[in-house]
Amino acid sequence: MIAFWQARIVSSTVILRILEELEKHGLTVEPDLHGLELSAVVEIRPVGQETAGDTSAIGYSIGDIPAARDGLYCVNWDEPVTAMFDEMLRSGRDHIGVIDKDGLLIGCANMIEVSRAMHNSPETPAELVAKGRHLEVNASEKLFRWTGEIIRRGYVCVVDESGSVTGAVNCADITLEHERRMLPLSLIEEIEVRLRNSIPERIDVAYRRRGKVFRERKRPDDLTFGDYVTLIREDESFRKMGWGVPGSRLSKAVNRVRIIRNAVFHHRPGRPNQDDVAELEALLRTLEVFDNSSGKNPRRDNASNDPGQNR
Repeated sequence: MIAFWQARIVSSTVILRILEELEKHGLTVEPDLHGLELSAVVEIRPVGQETAGDTSAIGYSIGDIPAARDGLYCVNWDEPVTAMFDEMLRSGRDHIGVIDKDGLLIGCANMIEVSRAMHNSPETPAELVAKGRHLEVNASEKLFRWTGEIIRRGYVCVVDESGSVTGAVNCADITLEHERRMLPLSLIEEIEVRLRNSIPERIDVAYRRRGKVFRERKRPDDLTFGDYVTLIREDESFRKMGWGVPGSRLSKAVNRVRIIRNAVFHHRPGRPNQDDVAELEALLRTLEVFDNSSGKNPRRDNASNDPGQNR
């Protein structure tokens, strides 16, 4: 479908042009265009309209974590506890399952339980170490609802609709998922703080409605990313503040932050992704270079501000 826009390559510039054109008409596209080929089929729909697929699976279910779908490392019920220890070392996981003669899961054990049993007797059957020691959670359950339980237990086993175990999620998996979700938000926050620090106490922001230009005087705390884009593009005083980056390039980069921010906060499927993080980090590095060279401290005089006001 990207070929509809006569694109010969799928670059960040092409994707930005497509997204801006869709946004002008109140449209959005699924899935995320990053990483697609020119021949890819996408769905274009009005903003706010549900997708044709399952809109409940927006990345907050425990089954969305890769480890929940990667299977569970297991040993047979009649193997010694030392086999459990060896399999945990081989797999790099801190838990291990035990199956019966029919291949059904008897239970699981963590590294502490295995080490304790191995210390008592290296010949202890795996069945006795893991019997009944696991909690099963349906893959459709909300991830953050079970975070506390996973931290307390160390892991949970994940089952599908048929009740079959599809994998297990531990504390490390939760940490990686939190990092994936929180890193873009932290980058967006830092970018906004640095932009906000360059704005005077109040500034006029121009808006165009039905061919007419209206101006609204705003405080820095009330500015949105859309306002920053407008200021960079049209406000001569802002462009002359010495960012060391051409206004057109900076406005495009900030506009991308706005698009990424909206995609993240509106729970668009597949967002945030690695391309989002790369774009955010690139802009932040540019702003950091300017701040360092000019002697600015973006956090100074902003301690009382609420960085969470990212719009």
